[in-house]
Amino acid sequence: MSDDPSRGAATELTLVIPAANDHIRFARLMASAVAARLGFDFDTIEDLRIAVSELCTVVTEGASRGDLTLTYSGDSDGMRITGHASVVPGSPAPEAPGELTRQILEAVTDDHTFELDTAEVNFTLFRRAMPPSTT
Repeated sequence: MSDDPSRGAATELTLVIPAANDHIRFARLMASAVAARLGFDFDTIEDLRIAVSELCTVVTEGASRGDLTLTYSGDSDGMRITGHASVVPGSPAPEAPGELTRQILEAVTDDHTFELDTAEVNFTLFRRAMPPSTT
């Protein structure tokens, strides 16, 4: 157990990256770093990485989206990640997550949303921290 008094404290960080597949690794890395700082266990951190990767991939596939803004917020109880990207005028809107992506998100998050229209894409995901083992 860490003696760091900020471990588990409420946190909010924003990351802005180009909405391109080759930058999704930064979104995953930030999810891992924030979740670790909050004191989440390895499995929960991995679930967050998977969920962020799935949703960012949906946003970045296809037409240009400009920037993808991700906000990571949480405390020792859970973490919420929101994402927003504007669709470049004249580009087709992204498609909604497919069945496989929806199944993956159901398995690794406690709650998630994905909203899109011709001008923007927004998503949220929430993952509770796993309670510490009592064994």
